[in-house]
Amino acid sequence: MHQHPPGVPLQQYGDPAAYPSQPYGVGPSQPQPPPPPAQPTPEPPRQINSGEVQQLKDMFPAFDNAIIEGVLEGTQGDVGQAIESLLSMS
Repeated sequence: MHQHPPGVPLQQYGDPAAYPSQPYGVGPSQPQPPPPPAQPTPEPPRQINSGEVQQLKDMFPAFDNAIIEGVLEGTQGDVGQAIESLLSMS
């Protein structure tokens, strides 16, 4: 076996017991729970364009402007989806 110089502590001279068997920060301690899934950042509500409301009002005169605006908000301003929603409500 290898002799070390007298007066030099074993930890400084390579005693394997002085070093952890696992990398620092990893060990037999309690397992950590997985991080929570990232929440998607919600998009800010799109401003409803009065021209879009008028376009839909021309197509669906029986609907009140408030209904048309609500449908546009629900479809995040997607006029095509708003048309389909209004058609299904007719």
